[in-house]
Amino acid sequence: MVLLVLPASLILTLMTLSPGQILLSLMYVVLGYLLFAGLMAGTGLLGNSAQESQQLSVVWTMTSMIPMFLLASLMQQPHSWLARSFSFFPLTAPVTMLLRLSTDEVPLVDVLISTAVLILGIFLAVKGASRLFRTASLMYGKRPRLGEVYRWLRES
Repeated sequence: MVLLVLPASLILTLMTLSPGQILLSLMYVVLGYLLFAGLMAGTGLLGNSAQESQQLSVVWTMTSMIPMFLLASLMQQPHSWLARSFSFFPLTAPVTMLLRLSTDEVPLVDVLISTAVLILGIFLAVKGASRLFRTASLMYGKRPRLGEVYRWLRES
């Protein structure tokens, strides 16, 4: 506990974040975690082994890291169309909003839209993973093609 609380308290004293920004940051961490948990669960069902599933899930990980590749641009202009569009796309919203919250005041509209999009993304990811699980559990040992996955999601 000391290894967690002491560094966190030191960092918080050095940063000039308001309690509201800290709460919003925690909310985005939790929402991002739930979104990627649903996506990874669904992706994990598609592979025949842990290694294969891990290779398939790289798509989600790399997509979520796009804002980090554009860090300089996002930090210099946190209200640009690029930053706002990344804030409204579920896979990049958690990282982008954490970056935007640390640099400047984010308009309430952006926070509300971003949160709504993330909640919708979580719902769809969990629903899709449950549909895939229901169908893929009957097809143990056979790796589905992309067309089959789409058909399963549409039909179930």
